[in-house]
Amino acid sequence: VTGVTVASLVAAAGDARDRWGATRPVAVATRDLSPGEVVDRGAVEVRDLPSAMVGDATTAEPPVGAVVRQPILAGEPVAPSRLAPDGLTGVAALVPAGERAVAVAVGPAGVPPLAVGDQVDVVTVMPPGATGDGGGDPAFTLVERATVVAVGEQAVTIAVPDSDAPRVAWAVANGAVVLSLAGM
Repeated sequence: VTGVTVASLVAAAGDARDRWGATRPVAVATRDLSPGEVVDRGAVEVRDLPSAMVGDATTAEPPVGAVVRQPILAGEPVAPSRLAPDGLTGVAALVPAGERAVAVAVGPAGVPPLAVGDQVDVVTVMPPGATGDGGGDPAFTLVERATVVAVGEQAVTIAVPDSDAPRVAWAVANGAVVLSLAGM
């Protein structure tokens, strides 16, 4: 009976392996990793996972020293696309390719409670009378869903598309920007 049971279990394990296909080594997060965090040796481990489950967008090499650009959950394979390019550190590591970081001073109106990784709309507010005959909109959105890359007491730094950076910088320099927290 024991022999039949063991043979049955071994066959079931073989069937499961055949359904999932071959395995390969993959770097996996051992704990939740937040944007801006530097990956240390304890943050990742290499596990053998089914190739069909992880695809080609993962690495077997633990990315020790890399900066996390997007959240990675415990148990999740680490994809290089979720990490900053080699050599980038600090806030620069969180700015996506094709975007620029712009600091927005925390003004008298304040800002909503923000954290790195949040999405905000950049709204410019026109001074009274600037809309001419009063028919214009006194506020409008310059950029939707800019990513917060740093939060300080004096300023919030956001990543905006390259093409929008000059307009946002002008609005910031003229004290006419409000950040509006964007939901999902």
